[in-house]
Amino acid sequence: MKIVDFHNHLGEDVDGTVQTPAMLEARMEAAGVDLAVVFPFNEVDPGPCFSKANDRIATIVEERDDMVGFCRVDPNYGEDAVAEVERAIEELGLSGVKLHPRSQAFYPDDPEAVRVVEKAADLGVPVIIHTARGEPFSDPVKIDPLAEEVPDAVIVMAHMGKVRGYDAAISVAEDHENVYLETSLVRDPSVIERAADVVGDDRVVFGSDSPYGSPSAALEVVRAADVDHDLVLGGNALRILGLKSP
Repeated sequence: MKIVDFHNHLGEDVDGTVQTPAMLEARMEAAGVDLAVVFPFNEVDPGPCFSKANDRIATIVEERDDMVGFCRVDPNYGEDAVAEVERAIEELGLSGVKLHPRSQAFYPDDPEAVRVVEKAADLGVPVIIHTARGEPFSDPVKIDPLAEEVPDAVIVMAHMGKVRGYDAAISVAEDHENVYLETSLVRDPSVIERAADVVGDDRVVFGSDSPYGSPSAALEVVRAADVDHDLVLGGNALRILGLKSP
């Protein structure tokens, strides 16, 4: 079974947190993770609409078979954000999009964010979106209208809405077959079990949010849950990434 961690940052965050490829590689090796999805932090030096940060991710993953790169964009850039998604996927060869509503101060159902997700859907790549009830802009209920408006998009809800938002996130995923729930920072195996019971084992994906979360610790939580580990720990992510047939 191949283990895929769907949530990892590389670079330097404005909060001072740093993760290099070598640091992530060491964490992956310690946990037994085979493949990591990587994308920029809320970077110190992102360039316009994260273009410089996306270039750095593309350079890192270009010759690696253990990391898959996603771009990050700021929907507030409007059409430039849409263009950056197109550049990152078609020119840089990245494989998905990361959006962070709180850090970039937008709601997931804002028209500018919808256009970014529409472009990702047109290009056939997934979008992972930070969700957390209690944080500005990031309430998981805001994914509901987005998923409704862009039904062809594959949307991964990072953190499943965090502790205060688990129920809301699971409910949104239950209502939309194009929405997946990602397990990073979930510390209670029963939450993962409930998510799988409601939406199906085939729409829950493992993530750690490294370096903020530990891949090893995150794996322990998922392994303690009574779910289909082949799917949750790797199979679903590989399917989403187009690396394995459904």
